[in-house]
Amino acid sequence: MFSKYKGTFGYLKKQPVRIGIMTLVLIGFSAFVFLFGYFKTHDVKNLFTLLAVLGMLPGSKSIVSFIMQLKAEKFSCEKDLYDKCEKIFAKGDFVRGYDFYLTSYKVNFPVPVCLVCDKSVICFLKGNKDTASLNDHINKYLATNGIEGYKAYSFDDEDKFIKRIGDVCDKFEPSEKDAEALNLMKNLSL
Repeated sequence: MFSKYKGTFGYLKKQPVRIGIMTLVLIGFSAFVFLFGYFKTHDVKNLFTLLAVLGMLPGSKSIVSFIMQLKAEKFSCEKDLYDKCEKIFAKGDFVRGYDFYLTSYKVNFPVPVCLVCDKSVICFLKGNKDTASLNDHINKYLATNGIEGYKAYSFDDEDKFIKRIGDVCDKFEPSEKDAEALNLMKNLSL
């Protein structure tokens, strides 16, 4: 049920469920510890209350992650786009990823599909038309992480994106360094 990893198709659809269950477990555990201490001592001023309050810290962090994942879920890669891309990627063992949601200080970038090939990080940007900002964002992190020679290209039009990845997959072979750039995309994404 929860076997989806970051960068795989369906990841953004599965994450809210997984994180929601984890949030309930964390908050439930803290509530149990608090109630146990209260019924044992008949007072809220005890060590169990302190442990329950400290236990709420990871629960609170999990609530924030849950809210962010709910926001990102609607930008998951659609099945027809996935099928079109996989048909193109079947030509070779290309380094690609699905269901990315990159965040920055000013704007978030939903990227349902990303291909790394020919020293290029080619992204399809969904729901946002600011491709220049996405390119700058990715290029900045490529340079910061020492992934030299790679450059980001993003498209907000699905047909242009499909044409571009088709051209790249016809002309170039994947290299070993491509995986580093895709791992960076995974690290930048929710």
